[in-house]
Amino acid sequence: MRQANSRTCGKRLAEMGTPRHQALLRHERPVFPRCPFQCDFCNITALLGHKVRTKTSRQIITELDALYELGWRDEVFFVDDNFIGNKAFLKADLLPALIEWRRGKKGLLFYTEASINLADDKPLMGLMVEAGFNRVFVGIETPDEECLAECGKQQNRNRSLVEDVKCIQRMGLE
Repeated sequence: MRQANSRTCGKRLAEMGTPRHQALLRHERPVFPRCPFQCDFCNITALLGHKVRTKTSRQIITELDALYELGWRDEVFFVDDNFIGNKAFLKADLLPALIEWRRGKKGLLFYTEASINLADDKPLMGLMVEAGFNRVFVGIETPDEECLAECGKQQNRNRSLVEDVKCIQRMGLE
């Protein structure tokens, strides 16, 4: 397998400009694709590696401003392999920026993808809800411990997946 096109994949997200939303008004906004885990079935890390590429909070707010100015009030999907892959950035930078940005605005709820260990961090889930996240897709491929071990999905092992999902839901995320 070879690496994806180095012209686009090698470019740091922080160097990319704001997308032309009026040309393609969609509900998906790429944020910072990469996941710290080593699941053997994951095609993202196989294609692009484990290097974390992060958009700045300013870039994300600029993109949301552009969507809002165009009249978009529907949901926005923060496209990411694992949104919580960089918790320090989320807690100290992005989520506070989103909370501030949403003040006085209508609509534009957010959703994303995260690993089940999101349930271990109630302060993070609280910030996500306050920032406007109402849904999160959690990858639970199987509850079978042996299968989880075989495919390298360590973050899902030795935990009550049902209780973790309930915890995430109690915090306000579907």
